Amino acid sequence: MRRALGLKDGERFSFESPAWKHHGEQPWKREYILDMIENHAREVQGITPEDYLFYGALMQGYIYQEMAEAVRFRPYGSGMLIWMYNDCWPETGWTVIDYYLTRKLDYYPLRRAFAPHKMIIREKENGKVVLKVMNETQEAQNLQLEVGFCGWGEQIPSWTRTKRIPEIVLMRHSAWEYEMTQDEKSMLRESRSERYVSEEQEADTEYGRRAECGFWFVRCLNHPEYETAISMRALFRQEKFPDAEISVSSEIVGKDSIRLILTSREFIPSVVLRCQDDRTHLSDNAFFLLPGEEKEVWVYGTREVPEAVPVQFQNEKGEKKRSCANKENFEDFW
Repeated sequence: MRRALGLKDGERFSFESPAWKHHGEQPWKREYILDMIENHAREVQGITPEDYLFYGALMQGYIYQEMAEAVRFRPYGSGMLIWMYNDCWPETGWTVIDYYLTRKLDYYPLRRAFAPHKMIIREKENGKVVLKVMNETQEAQNLQLEVGFCGWGEQIPSWTRTKRIPEIVLMRHSAWEYEMTQDEKSMLRESRSERYVSEEQEADTEYGRRAECGFWFVRCLNHPEYETAISMRALFRQEKFPDAEISVSSEIVGKDSIRLILTSREFIPSVVLRCQDDRTHLSDNAFFLLPGEEKEVWVYGTREVPEAVPVQFQNEKGEKKRSCANKENFEDFW
């Protein structure tokens, strides 16, 4: 961004600066992005240009991911074009690759959405939970899958409960779909009351409502190229997430690559790896962490270990002040 605006080291910029007016968003266009940030991430009153760029890129990436996964989830989707892939001159535009061929933060969610080995799980408006597994390669695969529910609540740590699915054979360039039964859903959700909620809390309707925060997930046990998928959407202001810390272990591999393993005891909806040089290539970024699950990320071309930061969302309930698309608009995709 500083290269795009032609700023020197230490020089500040603002929405009113000549550099921003030539290379940044026009006021009318910025209003749409502020809508998106305030409805899904945080308040925007007094937002700095740095936070505007960070949250704007993050939410743009998740919306690109929503659209791409919606296309892949439907049986008749055959592809998608976005506006647009790369910048033709230095600017803060809607691309995932900038003028200098640097990967923007929104590149990574879109990249995951188009992975050749892909799983998607969704809870529909009618209560049905459906998962879809896709193999867009030339090789057939035997997959061992498990579905589960991850939940949390006030004074309740994150927890998960899972169920194995009989092994499936996924042929090349094919997809497999599975709908969970009502008994399976009930069994997986009941672990909340079995493990963490007292009788007094269970009788408290308001407490019970708060304690049932959670989502469905599916993971592959024998092919790590299929990344774990969750049913949670990018509507982060509608939930109150547990406080969490990230544990990071690093290993230097070869001349200039680093292998990171990230874990957390709590669910984290979005983790961002911050590098001193934004041109550093990562195998992934802007991803979630399930409690107890290891996330492997590779860092290329450097020996600098990036900082792992849980993204802060202002999880305040109530009516939003701006007019961006709400949950119902998101569900129209499916």
